[in-house]
Formats: sequence, structure tokens, C-alpha cells
Amino acid sequence: MTTLSDRRGFLKQSAATAAVVGLGDVGPLSSSSPARAAQAKPAVMKIHFDPDTDRLAQLIQRTPRDRAIPVMVEQLRKGLSHRRFMAALLRTAMRYNQRGHQILVAHSVHQLSLDLGRKEQFLPLFWHLHNVKRSYLSNRDRPELDWIKGPLPPPDKAVALLDAAYRHKDREAVNLAIISLSRSEGPRAAFQRLWRYGSNDSSIGHTIISVSNVYRTLEAIGWQDAETALRVCATKCIKDVGDLDRANAVRASQATDQLPADWAGSRSEKGAVLELIAMFREGRANVACKSICQQLLSGKVHAGAVWDAIFLTTNELSVRFKWGGLLETGRSRHSITGTNALHCAFRTHSDPEVRLYALLQAVAMTCSFIAIPRADGLLNDFKITEITETEGPNSDEDAVDEIFSLLPPRRSQHAFRDRSGQDRALELTYAMAQQHSDQRFLQTARRLLCLKSTIDAHDVKFAVACFESYRYLSEEWRPNYLAASVFLLHGTQMEDNPAVQEAREALRVL
Repeated sequence: MTTLSDRRGFLKQSAATAAVVGLGDVGPLSSSSPARAAQAKPAVMKIHFDPDTDRLAQLIQRTPRDRAIPVMVEQLRKGLSHRRFMAALLRTAMRYNQRGHQILVAHSVHQLSLDLGRKEQFLPLFWHLHNVKRSYLSNRDRPELDWIKGPLPPPDKAVALLDAAYRHKDREAVNLAIISLSRSEGPRAAFQRLWRYGSNDSSIGHTIISVSNVYRTLEAIGWQDAETALRVCATKCIKDVGDLDRANAVRASQATDQLPADWAGSRSEKGAVLELIAMFREGRANVACKSICQQLLSGKVHAGAVWDAIFLTTNELSVRFKWGGLLETGRSRHSITGTNALHCAFRTHSDPEVRLYALLQAVAMTCSFIAIPRADGLLNDFKITEITETEGPNSDEDAVDEIFSLLPPRRSQHAFRDRSGQDRALELTYAMAQQHSDQRFLQTARRLLCLKSTIDAHDVKFAVACFESYRYLSEEWRPNYLAASVFLLHGTQMEDNPAVQEAREALRVL
């Protein structure tokens, strides 16, 4: 914890640094006297946002929860677009629930909508609407993010201030610096600054998931409300940096200039992937990160093989628990969403140092999430690379029907003591994926996910992240990965979500 003396020392140092580099008065980091600070009255500045989106968000906020679905169906009847509906939901979630999962799940909701048929594409948004309304009612007394205390730092000083503010965990300074960068460089460029800070989290992954998922949501719906989104994500990036995070940062910094030109390529070899998975299963994060860095430098492996091993190992972990359900495996399944988000950072950023750091952090997360349950004896010996061969139905239609009929109901805070149905579904999925197209399976999985997900945001987050990573996996490993995914999915035994069912009926009028 930062002490008062630490902060005073930091402020003096920041003032001295500012004098040297010409920052002048650096706002929240300034060493002005208490008397001068008391006299100063920083201007209160309005954050930029789209007024049309805000009017729709206000409608969502003031509509009683039991009327929200028919009111928004009426808006659709009047011509409301999918994009504006999603934008209004994101704005409501950001305004009143800055720390909750309703922000993190927005990208997953949007992707699920895009992958559903025409008649069902709005249903995930109504599932999200129901959950956003629940969060809004619980958090509506929290301060909004529409205002910020100025003045903004000069654009040419904002980068240095942002870095200093993160080192000292100064929330106000972080907000001022990121808005200054957004208005000078543009919001996309400002978001690029956050990938590095967001990756400083190999423990649970919420920080990088926030940055990655909000960025991807804005790319889909537009950047009109980018300033609010930047403040939310920039604030989430303020956190303690662990020893492993620091070690990986040093590795990335020292290795970047020595990496082969093709180190980040998608090339993957089966033998290398098997060796990496075996190393990851040991749960020794620091050892694995050091080894990966050395192998990349020598050209022994490429990033494609490392990501294959990461995706396979994180999905394998869901199956390895002796019993399943969010109660037992929820935290460990964050390795699926966390590594998915880090892979987004790897794909999106242009700086090789940030890309290498994201890759090493994904390795660290993969191993760290295995270490604790492994030490506690909670894991079985299942290997995703050695799934038992079995005969499945002759057609993909029959196979898919049987697979999803075997999956038991999945409810929040519920653990499975009998996992025989899931184990059999896994074997059938593996057989089906080797013989038939995966399209019917994915279509059914997404449809059931839409209809049957509970109020727990992880239902949608985990599965959608799994589907996304699946598409980046080398083709030879896709049957294995798809088979393990059944431990994240809903089957036909699960009841429909009442809010989605209500929306489904109401949408028949369109």
C-alpha cells in the first residue's frame, strides 16, 4: 500500500521531472502547496458522447424493469438498428456499472448476435438488456462518468503523465491523460496505449478482458462513446503489478531486438505443441515463460505453436476438474477469456515488444490457473491431445442431437458430481468433428447458448471466447478443442431463460 510519505516523495520527484522535461504544472501530479491547491478550482469538463445513443440509454434506464422488453421491441418496430441497441446497452453498463461484468460481456453478446440466424439475432441483446437493468437498479446511485475535472495536460506531455500516473496509481491523472490522448491522437490510438497496461494481469484476467472486449465492441458499433469507454478501461488498468508480470516485461524488453523476423508467424508443428502442453501442465509459470522466450529467440518455435498450446491447455482445464460447474471451475475458466483477450492484444498491436509481452502473459496465465488446483489434487489425468476414439452417428444431424441431449443442466453456482453425460458428449463431438463439418454443431451450440444462458455473464463470456479461439487454432487440433468445449455449453435439458423467452414471444410481431 502506498504511504503518505511515499506519495509526497513521488510528487516532489514528479515536479522535478516535469521541470526538466518542460511539463510545467502537471495537474493531479503537481507539487503545488496546499494553500494554492485549495484556491485552485479545476474546470469541470463534459465528456464527449453521442446524443442519440444517450437518449436511447436514458430510455433504457428510466423504463421499469418489467416493461423494458416490450418498450425496446417497440423501438425495434420503429426502426432501431442492432448497432444502436448495442451501443445504448454498452453506454448504460459503462455509466452505472463500471466494475461489473456487463461491460466485459458486451463483446460476447454482440458476437453471439452476429452468429445467429435472422430470427434470433436480437435475442442476445435482450438477455443483455435484462442483466444490464438488474445492474442499473443496483448501481444507479453511483457517480456517472459524464464529467471530468480539468484541465487536460498538453498532448505532447500526456504520454509521460499517463505512465507516471500508472506507476503511482493516480486515477484522476490517468483519466485526464487518456482523454487528452484521445482528443489529440484519436480514440483508437489512445486505446493502443492501454494494451500494455492491460496486459499487466496474469492472475485473473479481468483487466485485459476489459480492454480487449470494449475495444472490439467499439470497433463493431462505432467510436462515438469512446471517451467514456477509455475512462472505464484506463481506470481498470490501475492495479498492482506482480513479480511474474515484471519478469515478463523485462524478458519482452530485452528480447525484442533479437527476435527472428518470422517469430510471430502462425507456423505450428505437432511435436512442438505437444512439448509445450506437457510443460504447461506442470503449472510452473516462470519456468515456462523463460523457456518460451528462449525458444522464440532461437527460432525453435513460432508464436503459432505457442498459441495452439495455450488454447488447447486452457480448454483442457475445464475437463480436467474431477467435477464441473462454475462453483468449482469458474476462476480457472477465466484462463479461456483471459488468453483470448491477450491473443486479441497480440493480433492488434503493432509494437513487437507489446506483442511478445502479451504472449508471455498468456503463457503465465495458462500455467498459473493450473498450479493451484493441481496442487490441491482437484484435477484428473485427461489429456485433450489423447481423446478416446469412438463411433458416432452416421450423420452430423443425429450426432449433434445426441451430443446436446447428453449435457446436464448448467446453473450458476452448481457443480456436477455425475459427469458421465458430458464425458460421452465429448467423445461423440470428437468423432463427429473428424467425420463431418462443424457448422451444425456450432449453430446449435450458439442457439442453445442464446436461449438457455442464466443471468451469470460467464455463461456467454466463456463460450464465445472459446468459439473465437477455436477459429485461430491450427486445423489439426480443432476436433480436440471442439470436443472439450462441451463442458462450457448448454444442452437441451436446460430450461430456457425467462427473459429471453419473453423477448422471443414479443419479437414475433416484427
